[in-house]
Formats: sequence, C-alpha cells, structure tokens
Amino acid sequence: MKKTLLFSFVLLLFFFSCEEKHQEENLNLGDKPFYIEVTANSDLDLAETKHKDLILSVDGQDFSNNIIRRFKDNKVIFEGTYDLPESASIEYKYNAEKYNSFHFRIPLLFEKDSIAITYDFVTEHQQVDVDEFHDVASFENTTILNGKLNKLIREKRTKFSENNGSYTWSWNIADSLNEVLYPEIRSQLLEFYETDISNVEEEIVKVEIFERLVHDNSFDKGEWLTAEELTKLNLLYSEIGTNLMGLVKYKRIDAKMKKLNGESSTLVELMDFKVQDANGKETVLSSSFEDGKINILYFWTSWCGPCHRFIQELKDDFSKYENNPDYHLVFVNMDRRIADWEEVTEDYNIQWTNLFVGDINDIMYHYQFTGFPAKRAYDQENNPIDFDFQIIDNLLKGEENSNE
Repeated sequence: MKKTLLFSFVLLLFFFSCEEKHQEENLNLGDKPFYIEVTANSDLDLAETKHKDLILSVDGQDFSNNIIRRFKDNKVIFEGTYDLPESASIEYKYNAEKYNSFHFRIPLLFEKDSIAITYDFVTEHQQVDVDEFHDVASFENTTILNGKLNKLIREKRTKFSENNGSYTWSWNIADSLNEVLYPEIRSQLLEFYETDISNVEEEIVKVEIFERLVHDNSFDKGEWLTAEELTKLNLLYSEIGTNLMGLVKYKRIDAKMKKLNGESSTLVELMDFKVQDANGKETVLSSSFEDGKINILYFWTSWCGPCHRFIQELKDDFSKYENNPDYHLVFVNMDRRIADWEEVTEDYNIQWTNLFVGDINDIMYHYQFTGFPAKRAYDQENNPIDFDFQIIDNLLKGEENSNE
C-alpha cells in the first residue's frame, strides 16, 4: 500500500514538473530575441477560467512548434528567438482544441522593439453540436500599444480598407468578374500600392504590402493582366530587397509572381517530406506511393470548398477509383491544426491515402502553388508529368483538364 502511494506521488510530481517545464519553454527559431506582452481587459481572473492558456504560433511552422502560456494577473508574456520576421497568430488553447478560427493575427511578430498588445476579453455562447454549447472567447478591440512596424502596417491596412471596397468572389464567376470589374480594381490597387510602397523605407513593410496586393482576387490569373499591368507589377516587385528571401511572405510573393509571369510549372521535381498518416504514425511522403501507377499529390485544407466537393465525389465513386489500375491519389492536408484534418477525415470516412503535413510554406514554395486544391503528378519513375483534373471522372478516364 505504501509503495503504491509513493509511486502515485512520484507520478503526480513528474506530471506537474513536466507541465511546469512546458510552460517555461521558449520558442527557439534562431538567435534574435523577441518579446510579446498580451494583456486582457476583464473583470474575471482568466487564470481561473477554462480560457487560462494562450497559444502563439508562427507562420510557416508546424502547429506543434508553438508556445503555450498561462495568464497571470490577466497578462501573458511570450518570449523566444527568430531568424526572420514572420507573422504569427495568438489564440486560446481551449478554442484551438475545438475550433478552426477565433485567433488574433499579428502582422509582424518580430522586431527590435518589444510588442505590447491589449484587448477586451469577450465570450460568446456558441452551439457546436445538436445539444452541446461552448463559451467561445474572442479578441475584441485589439490594440498594438507598441511595436513600430506592427502599428505602421495596421495603419496602412486601415487606409486600404477606407480607399477600396471588398468584392464578392468565387471560382465559377471569376472570369466574368475579370471582364466587368477586375480591370478597374487592378488599376486602383496598382496606383494605391505604387504610392504606398514608394513611401515606405522598411523592407519588411514593403513585403507585407506587396503580398497583400498580388494576392488580391483580381490578380489571380496571369492571362487577365495587360502587358502594362504586368510591367508595373514587376517594377514594384523589384523595389523589394532580396535580403528577406528566406521569409515565408517573400516566398509566397515569389511563387505568385512566377505564376503571373508564366514561369511557374506543375512540372516540379518530387521533394520528400515528413507526414503523419491516419493512424498517427510518422512517415515520409514517398512511402505512400504505389509502384506501377501515376502517383498524384492532392494538397488540400478543411476550409477549401472545391476540396470538399472533390472529396464527396471521390467518396461516392470510391469503388470505381479503388479498382483503377492507373492512378494513385495521395491526399496531403495542410491545415494549421491536426484536429481539423481529423474532423474532415472522420466526417467523410476517408478510405484512400490521406496524410497530414500542416501549414508548411516551404512545401507550397517548392511545389509552386499558392491556393487549394493543388495537384502534382509523377510517373512510375517519379518524374513530374503535366496532368490535371477537376472531377473524379476526368481522373479515372485519364482526361486532362488544366483549369486548376
């Protein structure tokens, strides 16, 4: 009995020491230090609530590579190191375990001056199931008190919103919108950003501004742009220094500019990377390939509408797909949270090869895509081939359809 009690005590001590260690660990991504202080305005002591922990995660990093911190006097402090300035997200651990949103985004996580953020703690009673409700916390009236570049970018985003409207968009009407609306939008945006970028000295702010420009829906296809628009866009791009080439945002911009200039290609050499399969086993991408077949990578996310439509089609025709001798699909999920991939996998009862890699921007950069779904095909010798499809019938009949 005494031995059992002693063993239990040792286990409890080990658990709490690990928990304490986890709370104290920093995020180490380089040798330049960062410091972020987050203060919640609330009459509650958040340390005593289920919203007691905040998570900070960095763009381009696996979601498991983050910092979890607990409120003390309604304040949380994040510290760590970095190589390049990146954007980041802050969210509640309680929310992250259940939802795919409700996070606060910091445009630039790292700079020489420390970043101080204040916000109002607000909860909303939301229904998440037929008979289940949760109090979901959100960040209201968020203000960056200091952090020079963050404040500058937020000011410019506010200015952009005041000078430009928002436009409804979807894949099936995109070409029609380009005929009647997008040329005017592009003209306004190019004029607005041309002035904005030329008035900014900080290279990282230029990157932030330019990324916002080229990822506007009106710049989605290179064939939409006139020669004059493309020339102006390339001139703006040339104003951004290359000293930040390792930056996730820079890589996104570079990939998009290659696409707009007609330099990108689906013929990308195969790059292997670590993944997790549906059984929780860590493996590598190539181990899921089938010999003697064309192996097709299908990059997707839980929030991608066309991905859901294709998954449903594939599920409906699964027996037809399962018996085809030519093609093997390898689904690669790139959600930030593994829980979102698991939820969709369970909802559709996905039976085919289905892997999780997370929000890793280097993969998007290598395989040259900026949106979802994205498909890359490889022959029996793993050489890249030019093959695309939109619906499951195109795939099974071997019909190409290059309108990705």
